[in-house]
Amino acid sequence: MKTMMFIRPPFNGMDKYIPPHLGIATLYSYLNSKFAWIKFSLVDALADGLNVEEVVNIIEKTRPDILAFTVKTMQNVQTKNIILRIRQIYNPLIICGGNHVSVSPREFIKIGADYAILGEGEQAIEKIINFEYCHSGENLNECSNICTKNTPAYFALKPCAEIAGNGIVTPDWSLFNLHKYNENIHMNKDSYALPIMASRGCPFNCQYCLSSTLKGLRYFSIDRVKKDLKALIDAR
Repeated sequence: MKTMMFIRPPFNGMDKYIPPHLGIATLYSYLNSKFAWIKFSLVDALADGLNVEEVVNIIEKTRPDILAFTVKTMQNVQTKNIILRIRQIYNPLIICGGNHVSVSPREFIKIGADYAILGEGEQAIEKIINFEYCHSGENLNECSNICTKNTPAYFALKPCAEIAGNGIVTPDWSLFNLHKYNENIHMNKDSYALPIMASRGCPFNCQYCLSSTLKGLRYFSIDRVKKDLKALIDAR
């Protein structure tokens, strides 16, 4: 049995807006269906108000085999500090992904991450786990959406939309205590709201937005959206 910890690094300034991480819930759902021999856990520094030191202490105490960081730009420095500290304590497999990593993957490899994923993460993490633990023969150094320590400097990396619409799994919220979260940023911020998506991708090409680098808009069926709604309601 291996252990894998999803980590949402610390950042401040969100006030009552504490959305549950739809990406982590989707990754967990996908990976948990593929790897029965991995026990998954979650550290959500946003929901629990944790700082860098507290996150490091949790990791040091539990010592997961795999650490998976999701990184937005406002979590960039905090994530790097955690990785640098952890590398001084023990040597887990470290995977980074998310918005900031997708536009600047090599900076995370330089400070100690083993892999940096550009764009969608389900199949990329599956490939990494198969390579590291299942003796897969695939050369990850030649995957355009996975940056490694051995990826040549000249190699063109780019985000990748890997999964067709019907292959995107329903999020599994069982790692989350959803009562800690509130997605509502609209009229009445005191009312309770949680996220639901009916598509993945974007039809537009705004140059200031990361979505412009990821081609592939996929709509979910009505039945699929109903299934996701039921999963979210049941998780509460």
